[in-house]
Amino acid sequence: MIKVVIVEDDMMFVWKLEQMLEELGQYEVIGTYRDTISFKQGISHHTPDLILMDVRLETERSGLDLAVQLIDRNIPILFLTQYADEKLYEEAFQLLNTSFLVKPFHKFTLDAATHLLIPEKFGSLAATCLSIKIGRKEYPIHPKEVCWVESTRNYCTIQTEQKQFVIKRSLKSLKAILPEDSFIFIHKSFLVKKDLIKAIDYKAQTVLVGKDTLPLGRTYVKFLHKLFEKIG
Repeated sequence: MIKVVIVEDDMMFVWKLEQMLEELGQYEVIGTYRDTISFKQGISHHTPDLILMDVRLETERSGLDLAVQLIDRNIPILFLTQYADEKLYEEAFQLLNTSFLVKPFHKFTLDAATHLLIPEKFGSLAATCLSIKIGRKEYPIHPKEVCWVESTRNYCTIQTEQKQFVIKRSLKSLKAILPEDSFIFIHKSFLVKKDLIKAIDYKAQTVLVGKDTLPLGRTYVKFLHKLFEKIG
């Protein structure tokens, strides 16, 4: 179990974080604090594997100030904020053992960010998480978030449950880190999550994946027909 301390002044969001961590199943919340004073008093009694900390508590950058004071303890910190502030983002990444998430986020995004921040706690599982860099920012993506991937020349479009990312990466390299039993090809340029396939129109040569209608390649018709005939 990953021992987690939460420092957040929005108690409704604290409850939501606790629910996310409980659903993920490998985290244990050992302390929650809503201000810097209570945190400083309580942290002396805890040795967490990870701190989830709001950047803004009593003041604009109080979370960052706390992180600086904790440098000697070398505790990984995942900053949380609802403000996509470029300056705060840059300051956070100047600190060692830190990462950054903008609210709101999915529980799998939280899990992926944690895997990337403390890979030693997860072993080989950390290698399955994607770190997408766009400009100067990095976005963690858990394989469970991916709905489908499209390859276009030297780029790939990754469709997740909430966002779409276009990155310069080969489809082959992405396939290698996605669960083999969960993703299948429906076209030479499309890799999709098998469980999200809602319907197959063999006449129109399309596949409904979640809410998206994607092309079905001719060479994959027999494979899909046999696969879903076997499942059915």
